[in-house]
Amino acid sequence: MINPIFEVNLIRLQRELEQAGLPIVGLSTADGTKATVRFDFSPDVTDEQRVQAANILKVHAPITAEDKRREAYAQKGITDTTMILALWEQIVEGKPEKVQAIQVMKQQIDNEFPLNKIEAQNK
Repeated sequence: MINPIFEVNLIRLQRELEQAGLPIVGLSTADGTKATVRFDFSPDVTDEQRVQAANILKVHAPITAEDKRREAYAQKGITDTTMILALWEQIVEGKPEKVQAIQVMKQQIDNEFPLNKIEAQNK
């Protein structure tokens, strides 16, 4: 189950900062809120980069649509194992019913939790 209490996913936030080319060396938060995030930059950080990091933090989402999709897939029983077995039945045994059923459930979930532009690019 996804924990909705935290406003910040430090691992994801660090990756976002690194992908933006910012000289980040570490992050911390006292209580999981954006207000208590502490940025640890390399000594050559510029004021503009500090502002850019603050802006990235403002729009940071600790739980993404991709996370919600994965949780919904699991709740519907769509696991790697069920998909592999369904594919086996379709390809080897000529039985497409399970693949088709999984595809219908997956499409419903994907429609319920559409990916934003950044998530779609990272897929």
